[in-house]
Amino acid sequence: SAYGIFSLARTLCESINIFTKAGFDVGIVRYLGERHESSHAASNARLVRIVLATVLILSVVPVVAIYAGGGALLQEHVYKYPEFNLILMVMMLSVPFMSLTQVLGGVFRGVLQIYHRVIAELFLQPFMRLAIVAILFLVGLRMWSVVAGTVMSFLITTLYLLAKFRKTLFQGTYKSSMAIDHGLWNELVAVGKYSMIISLTGSVSVLLARTDIIMLGYFTSAHEVGQYAVLQLLVGTIAIFNGALNQAVAPMMAQFCKAGNHSEMRHMVHQHTRWVMITTLPFFMIIA
Repeated sequence: SAYGIFSLARTLCESINIFTKAGFDVGIVRYLGERHESSHAASNARLVRIVLATVLILSVVPVVAIYAGGGALLQEHVYKYPEFNLILMVMMLSVPFMSLTQVLGGVFRGVLQIYHRVIAELFLQPFMRLAIVAILFLVGLRMWSVVAGTVMSFLITTLYLLAKFRKTLFQGTYKSSMAIDHGLWNELVAVGKYSMIISLTGSVSVLLARTDIIMLGYFTSAHEVGQYAVLQLLVGTIAIFNGALNQAVAPMMAQFCKAGNHSEMRHMVHQHTRWVMITTLPFFMIIA
């Protein structure tokens, strides 16, 4: 039951995060990729800081809404679970950090320094979350260890990326004026337009993938939501190897496609399917 309440609160926060980052995590990659020359460093730095400020403002809005009574209304009329409002209020604090982390990750991708993003999102955040949860669980906390671990891990990840951003990117531009000329405003609007389109189109599948937990929270008990969430994680292990293999296959397929080597593309698809079957079948059989 406790995990069901946490899963529901986390799902709501992740769904809100889709809109608070407004697609800037992808749009900034395109913008910086097209303006990677050193002559654009000052204007790039100003735009990135404005984008981060915009995302922060957007992220604070749902937090204020929940603390102003939105969480209580949800607990009273939709998700009638004990402590749901309190858990959601704490979990909502992770939304600004979640959004900033993803946008900063996009910044590093845009300047082709992806290792900082990989370290932050794929190592530091899950590792710190696990460590904090384990420590708090051992000292006697149960559900609150997971809630606190989740929020604190995103805070640590955001601070790490901000420190790396200030140290490694656009050096010498931080003392420049924060004033924005009309050209920079136009660029900000242009980035925002296609970022929002990317956000809306890309969020459909993500929202659909979260609809089950959101709907179950209304129609079933917290115990059943928790059972479903655990089974979802268990079944998700089947696709782990496919996701890992895709990281290697995708750039190779792009290279073959650019060269027009269709025979190698067909061979790669065949090999990839074979590898996925070999690695995922044991997990499928165990669960079945």
